[in-house]
Amino acid sequence: MRDYGRVYVSFWSSPTIQAMSDDGKLLALYLMTGPHTTMTGAFRLPFAYVADDLGWKVERVSKGFAELFRNGFATACERSKWVWVRKHLQWNRPENPNQVKAARKQVLSVPAGCAWMADFIDLYGELLGIDKGSQSKGFETVSEPFRNQDQDQDQDQDQDQEFLRGAASDSPQSAASEKPKATEPESPALVSLPLVGGGAATITVADAQPWAETYPGVDIKAELLRMRTWLDANPTRKKTPRGIREFCRKWLDREQNKSQAKTPVRQAWQTDQPKPRNQPPPAVRVDDWLTARPDNIPH
Repeated sequence: MRDYGRVYVSFWSSPTIQAMSDDGKLLALYLMTGPHTTMTGAFRLPFAYVADDLGWKVERVSKGFAELFRNGFATACERSKWVWVRKHLQWNRPENPNQVKAARKQVLSVPAGCAWMADFIDLYGELLGIDKGSQSKGFETVSEPFRNQDQDQDQDQDQDQEFLRGAASDSPQSAASEKPKATEPESPALVSLPLVGGGAATITVADAQPWAETYPGVDIKAELLRMRTWLDANPTRKKTPRGIREFCRKWLDREQNKSQAKTPVRQAWQTDQPKPRNQPPPAVRVDDWLTARPDNIPH
């Protein structure tokens, strides 16, 4: 189990934290201990991930991040979607050479041109053995998987804009202005899985339903969330858009083989069937009733 998401008691007495709203405090804790956090406090985190994990609207996520940025708790690169918790390495310093090596490798995997990288190197370059000269060299070494990064980032921005438009459509004003369409509603999204190069694959209920039938002993959404956490923790093992579904299939197949469930698992998107109301009592044959009540037979 990882131990680099520590939260000290002094977190609550810190003037920075005490000055935050409840949403700001929760978001700060999420960044320090959430499923995407790394040992360096630097990780890719599109707003859609946060909205999905916390069950927030995207406007609430954006407002919470703005508060953290104002207080200097965290910073983010809008282009690459990478977030940095500024004091994470002060609170979770590497304890041995292997941890220093792993942390350095994580830093060198940050996409070239990340807006906050120069500040990160100024603060922690000496601790991790990274100087400004080796910084650019390291990025050249790892930049090959990101050769289509501009296209992927544009795609991410399009996805975020779609997410924003979807959130805006929930407002009463937009609902009143839109005319009803005779189109079939889209299948609800369950989880977004990160892809190699920075994109994301959205798994919908329609995608997951066949898996629920094939793997009845597996909680599909829970395993999809585990997949996302694993992919975020192992960026070099992320899949391509064509390979992500095969990855899901193999993962679920393995979990089905380990499952001890004797009855099909109830999936997150499945709801109880409504019980019929005002149901009339079952019909009773007259001759059966007379047989059961001989005292009712007229003499």
